Formats: sequence, structure tokens, C-alpha cells
Amino acid sequence: MADLQKLDWWMTATVGLPWLRLTRERAIHERFRYCLSVMREFGIARPRFLDVGCGSGLMLYYLENIRNDVAEYTGIDLHAGRLAPRYARLKVPHAFHEINLDSDWKMPMCDIAWSSEVLEHLVDDHGVFARIVAAVRPGGYVVLTMPSLAFLQRLSAKYPQALDTSPTQDGGHVRSGYTADTMRALADGAGMELIRVDAVSPRTDFEFHNRYFGARGLRQLIDLIPLSGRPSPLRDAGPDELAWYHSIAAVMRKPG
Repeated sequence: MADLQKLDWWMTATVGLPWLRLTRERAIHERFRYCLSVMREFGIARPRFLDVGCGSGLMLYYLENIRNDVAEYTGIDLHAGRLAPRYARLKVPHAFHEINLDSDWKMPMCDIAWSSEVLEHLVDDHGVFARIVAAVRPGGYVVLTMPSLAFLQRLSAKYPQALDTSPTQDGGHVRSGYTADTMRALADGAGMELIRVDAVSPRTDFEFHNRYFGARGLRQLIDLIPLSGRPSPLRDAGPDELAWYHSIAAVMRKPG
């Protein structure tokens, strides 16, 4: 496994985004592109970028290859410290910090905070979100994506496990997903302006089945092929539309 990981990161460093598109779930790339589109839409230039729950830090690779004006990238997660050697060659000024998101963490002010498919794993999502907001400058932005509850509820008739949750933070979801109302409650609870709720990653039932239950050897290959015919992202998505998209997304602005 260690040798495969070394090969993967060598290929990432040498081949770049084409390699990542071949080997990572399509939804990951759709969410990254969504965040970049929001930054373009609102003219967020030379951003100080905070990646909350950065995982393997792949957003930094997108910022390096698609934007050339990022002032600073900061990735925080429980084991983020291990990522520093992997990205040492990148030109974007960057840092990774090992932080338990449930702790009382603080970060220097940023222009945009991004958190993708993270809060559904945390019991105190409102508390973590308040700390995210505290790290954003007045007039700055928070962009979130989480699983769409409407999507999972639609699928649950065929796949009951789609709504499975865990009562503890063991790596699974502590809540199935989010709605426009729960996104609005997050924003209101932290004094944020909710600009818009969008939908990301349209998926058919077959695509869902393939991703989670398909034949292992074909799963990634089939995942590369979009089948739904729906746009991604879909702006100002309503409940009926969110039922056909894997992720619900929100753009928020901090007053000031």
C-alpha cells in the first residue's frame, strides 16, 4: 500500500490534474470546480484561502493549476501535518495544520473559507461552523457543500442504507444530509448572510449504485461518465431539484 501511495503522488506531481480526474471520484472534482466558480463569480482576487477539513489537500492542487493569484492556502484537519512533504514543490504559499475541528481552534483571518462534505461527520456542526465564520474577515465568504438530504431520502426506498448514521464520530455520518432550511439555520446562527443554495453532482440511481455497490474493477471507469444530463452546479436549487443531486451547496457572506 505504501508503494502504491508513493506512485500515486508521483503521478499527481508529474501528470497533474489529468491523473487526479482519472483516479478520484468525479464528485470531488465537481465540488472543487464549484468552489472555483464561486470565487470567479464574486471576484475574490488574491484570496487567503482556508480549507476546513482539507482531507488529502487536493483543493490546493486545483488552486495551483487553475488560479494564479492565490495569496495563501491553509489546510486544517486532524492529520493534515502529513501533507506538507507532498506539496512542497507547489508555488502557492501554503501551510497545513493538524487541528481537531471539535477543539476551540482559531486561525488568522481569511478571505474565503471552504468546507466540503465535512460538517455531516461532526456532532456539533453549529459550533464548528461558528469557528469557521470567526476565521473569515468581514465581507469575506464561506462556501460549503454537504450531502443533500432530499437526494438520500429519494434513494432510501431502494437503498435504505443511504440514510444510515452513527451516534458517534467514528468516521461516518452523524446526520444523513442537509436541506436549504438547515443551511439557512447554520447561516442565521452564526450571523452570516445566506446568498444562495445550489446543487452539485447530479446522479442517477445507476450512478449511485455503481459508486457504492458496483464491481470494484469497473467502478471508477464508469464513474467518469456523467449520465444524468443535468447541469452541475445548479444555482438556486429547489427541493425537487436537490433530490437529483448528491450535494447541496451554500454561498454565504460575512457582514461588514
